Amino acid sequence: MDVHKVYFKVFYYNYMKENFNLKTWGENHKVIVIILILAIVVIGSKVINKDYRQSVSIVSTEEKNSTSTPKTELLPTQDWVKIISLDAEANKQSEIFHLAGGEQKLVYKASGGKYLLCYIYIVPKNQSIDLNGGFPEVKIDVTSASEVFIKKNSGDYYLDIKVVNGTCGAELQEIRHDK
Repeated sequence: MDVHKVYFKVFYYNYMKENFNLKTWGENHKVIVIILILAIVVIGSKVINKDYRQSVSIVSTEEKNSTSTPKTELLPTQDWVKIISLDAEANKQSEIFHLAGGEQKLVYKASGGKYLLCYIYIVPKNQSIDLNGGFPEVKIDVTSASEVFIKKNSGDYYLDIKVVNGTCGAELQEIRHDK
């Protein structure tokens, strides 16, 4: 082995060990590190955005093609049927009602002061929120009106509304298919 090669390897190893430490290099070159990180983020976002635009254009092309062909099948009509309605200014429970299962819609409204709280529960017949606990279908803390879609199994239920500092109303509807 050549003495020069050995000398060069030892010199290179000692030089790199003493003069090149990644931690100190990063501290001394903060601006370069920040620019590299920003470049990686920008390039990554452009690649992701490009993939997103391509997938959106594919979906919109498929939608255009699917709407251009006429459908000859008759689809069953869907009617929302009111199951129960309940308004409350304090904690209140409804009478027992039956759900056929499938898809339901809970239309609700709440109004009140600064500290309004309204929780709307759909509880199975033999259970109690006070004893068994549970999560509300809707939690409202500002004056509002909206709806939420839910899916409950077939069975007997009741509405339980807990209200503080306001009024709260709920109407439960279920979809019925007419064939």
